[in-house]
Amino acid sequence: MPDRPATLPLQPARVLLHTYHSVGDTAAGWVGRRWGHLRWRTKSLVGSAVFLGAGTLAAWPLVGVLPAAVGVAAAASAELALPVDEDLSVPLVGGATALAARALAGS
Repeated sequence: MPDRPATLPLQPARVLLHTYHSVGDTAAGWVGRRWGHLRWRTKSLVGSAVFLGAGTLAAWPLVGVLPAAVGVAAAASAELALPVDEDLSVPLVGGATALAARALAGS
């Protein structure tokens, strides 16, 4: 019987999921409600830009700057484009893309 839980390899993904959702999405909501007059569907473009910046800065120490930026860009795109609730699309698309970019970069 192994010493560690079977889900241990997924720990970086879980951290990224929560990072994008808690930091990026929260910052986007605050700024988007206050200054987001230009909209795409129901989302503020200013809020989406803040999501990119805040999500990248928060995830950078976890996976590196390139995977963090790629992951958060994918998450923002998913939020704007997919007809799925953002609470599902943002963490899943962002986390999966960041981990894939990290694996491709070899870090």
